[in-house]
Amino acid sequence: VLLVFLIASRLPGSREFKGVPFLSALLFGLHPINSESVNWIPGRTDLFAGMFIFFAVYCLIRAIQEQSTRLAVLAYGVAMVGTLSKETAIMFIPAAFLVISYWPVVPQDVSSYRTWRTRFLLIPIVVSFCLVSLILTAVYAKGHGNNALSLIFEGGTNIFIRSFEAFGFYVKKLFLPLPLNVAIVEVDPLYAIAGIIVLCVLVVTFRRSGISGIFFALSVLFTLPALLIATTYFTWTPFGERYLYIPSAFAVIGCLDLSHRYLVRWNVVKWFIPIVSIIIFMASIVTVQRGILWGDNLALLEDIVAKSPDFGVARNEYGVLLKQAGRYNEAENQFKIALQQKNKENVNRIIRLNLIWMKIRAKQPAEVRQILLSEIGNKATCDIELLKLLGRYDEYFFGKTESIEDRRKIAGDIITTNEILYQKTHEPHYLYRSGQISLSIGNKQNAAVYFRKAYENARPDAYYREPARRLAEKLVAK
Repeated sequence: VLLVFLIASRLPGSREFKGVPFLSALLFGLHPINSESVNWIPGRTDLFAGMFIFFAVYCLIRAIQEQSTRLAVLAYGVAMVGTLSKETAIMFIPAAFLVISYWPVVPQDVSSYRTWRTRFLLIPIVVSFCLVSLILTAVYAKGHGNNALSLIFEGGTNIFIRSFEAFGFYVKKLFLPLPLNVAIVEVDPLYAIAGIIVLCVLVVTFRRSGISGIFFALSVLFTLPALLIATTYFTWTPFGERYLYIPSAFAVIGCLDLSHRYLVRWNVVKWFIPIVSIIIFMASIVTVQRGILWGDNLALLEDIVAKSPDFGVARNEYGVLLKQAGRYNEAENQFKIALQQKNKENVNRIIRLNLIWMKIRAKQPAEVRQILLSEIGNKATCDIELLKLLGRYDEYFFGKTESIEDRRKIAGDIITTNEILYQKTHEPHYLYRSGQISLSIGNKQNAAVYFRKAYENARPDAYYREPARRLAEKLVAK
């Protein structure tokens, strides 16, 4: 918020009237669209990147106004740190070129200024652009369809249509953020029309908008990575309010600067502060309510499921929270609904595991084991988590059983399960445990084999490695 205030303070006329910088910072800080980035822990990357990018833009504007090489170097250095926080900060390169090219400056010595600008501003930007282009080209060449760049260049016209849909949607979100939702899966295709219209208006009016046009262009540039995400499905939701954290700052400054200039021209500038103050007050109410909602996981998931009923991931998480709250019937119902949605296979796997957990809940161990066996079917193709759970119940019965014949039968089941788990996970502890089980039923030869394999494949710091070696040597000696 302080950095947004400092950026807006570099606007012409801001020394005489601090209303635009102050209200810009306040509106940015209380804008409902930013509640997700601030409240959600994974959204902290947007805060980190935003902090560095805002500071870099502030230093760059000051460097241009004061012809300061030190501030120019600082701007590039801070921007680089921003890209280490979140890769979308790489958009500072075209953003800096835009600011350098169009920020209004009236130098005393035009020739000297242009030489300085070329040497310390434009050349570093061009070099940075070339380096990034080489890196992206290498990533694309190596990806062979397995990264976002490949999908962008090989996606056809649908990529562009979906990009305009996302752009129109994000423009609407900046001005009308409600309803707020952390799990936005699809948007209305008509947003593509709005996106095309807004983009054309921005291009046509760029020169006439002055500094406001620069800030609108910056907002668009930092929205571009969000459009890439919307077209590639590389994240758990293709659309996200958190992606507007950085763009919203530039959009707010541009809107308030443009509004103030028009109100001055129309001789009604006295309404500027009251109108913006009302907007900020209304935004703050929504932001506070959203912050309270984010403080309650169960209430937040209820809100997500209500707004995105076909999103299986959210329903599964909602079911988990209901289960933790002891509302088992409701949880099971959410898992069943979630499984009917169009989910990725890894999501369906988790949902199925949760449904199986609901089946075995409050059941006796013997009944649980039968349910697990019926669900598992073929152990070789079964889910790892189910095999682990079956192994724990088999070991429970192994410890309770006194009949030698039954113990040997259960031991055989445990060893078979452990062998499959070792093949799937490459965790030698399953071999060590099979050795212990074999030893407990008197099969010393097999026990020695398992202990030897466990020793040979275990990590050097594994607690069972040395015991496995000693037991293997002892059994072989006997």
